[in-house]
Amino acid sequence: MLKIFYIFITSLIFLCSVHAETVKVFEFTEKELSALEIRKVRGADNKTSYTVGSNENGNYLKAVADNAASGLGKEIKIDLNKTPFINITWKIEKDLSGIKENSKKGHDYAARVFAIKKTGATPLSNRAINYVFSSNSEVGENRPSPYTKKDPNIIPKNTTNTFKLYIK
Repeated sequence: MLKIFYIFITSLIFLCSVHAETVKVFEFTEKELSALEIRKVRGADNKTSYTVGSNENGNYLKAVADNAASGLGKEIKIDLNKTPFINITWKIEKDLSGIKENSKKGHDYAARVFAIKKTGATPLSNRAINYVFSSNSEVGENRPSPYTKKDPNIIPKNTTNTFKLYIK
C-alpha cells in the first residue's frame, strides 16, 4: 500500500511540474536593479551594496554587506495554481558562522528569499515564508521567525558543503 501511495505522489509531483508555468521574477540587469528600492534594515549602520554581474551561468546579483543589512525586492502577483514551485540559485562566498540565527539578535543569513502572501489590509497581516541559506543550521530544518512566530524560516541549503558553489 505504501508503495502505491509513493508512486501516486511521485506521479502527481511529476505531472504538476510538467504543467507548471515559469515566471522569471528577476532578469538581473542594470536597468532592473536601478528600478528596485533598497530598504535598509532598522539598526544597521549601512546599506548592502548590490551589483549585477554575468558569467557562464548567466546574469546574477552580487550583494556585499559590511556592517550592513538591507533588502531588495519586487512585488509581483503569482498564481500558485499555475506556478507551484520556486527555484532559487545562489552562491555564497562568505558565511556568518557563530551567530544564533533563531534569536532576534542573530537572525541573519548569508542569503534569504521571502515569499509573501498578502492576507489583509496592513503589512502586519501578511504571511511570509523565508527560504534561507544558513551558516549554522542543518538543511531541512524549519523554525519560526523570532520576530513573527507564525512565519517559518525554511533551510533548503547551508554553507557546510556548498561554499562558493552555485546551488539550485
